[in-house]
Amino acid sequence: MSLLKPSFAADTDHMFCGSSWGDASNNCDERQHCPGATDDECETEGHICFGGTSCDSKLGHGNKFKYANVPYDDISNTRFCGSGWNDAIENCSIETHCPSGFSEECPGGMSCYGGLSCNVKDMMEELEASEGGGENSANKIGKHDERRSQFCGISWGDANSKCGQWCPSGEDTDCPGGMGCFGNTECYYSEDLVPTQTPVRVTEAPVTRAPIAYGDAANTRFCGVSWGMASAECSIESSCPSGESDECPEGQT
Repeated sequence: MSLLKPSFAADTDHMFCGSSWGDASNNCDERQHCPGATDDECETEGHICFGGTSCDSKLGHGNKFKYANVPYDDISNTRFCGSGWNDAIENCSIETHCPSGFSEECPGGMSCYGGLSCNVKDMMEELEASEGGGENSANKIGKHDERRSQFCGISWGDANSKCGQWCPSGEDTDCPGGMGCFGNTECYYSEDLVPTQTPVRVTEAPVTRAPIAYGDAANTRFCGVSWGMASAECSIESSCPSGESDECPEGQT
């Protein structure tokens, strides 16, 4: 049995683990949420679940503990709720994250989609940076975000060799002198990180994918409920370069 404060026992948003009710109510960002109101949910030795604490999961309390031991590349970090695949990508956030992969975690009418380009770890980094203030507040892009490898050049090779002008938006208009913005380079922008450093070529994780030749068959593979739909509605979001249906939303191949 968990030792819940009786008057608040039904309020699962305020149920957190701690060595005492006071401990569970302090330093909320570091506390573990125990929505099931059971002591078994508490992973820290000596902690049990308390109700009616001053911590509130609706304010993001407990998220830091929740994601602390999950590797960045874990697929659970890329699962988000949405009314459709595109909606899940466009509106991905900490609030819409559904790590289990089950749609039961999502609001009514939404489903849980996995393997998206969003990563909740990046969102947590951005949140911590913005809450920290000072120089860190300027860092709005996670350190593992692929946008950090987008650079300007007259060609992909030129951008890759010079690592000059960073173009996080992915738009050619960010580049000077008629140059274009190229992604998946071996460059890495880190000047907004603390401590700062100049752009460097990354040779170990996180590594970006090598460019795929234009004529590669992987560039012509897209998801759809039928061949006709896949052909008519092909987009970046519906691309499945591996050719495996596992990359596609449920019901599509």
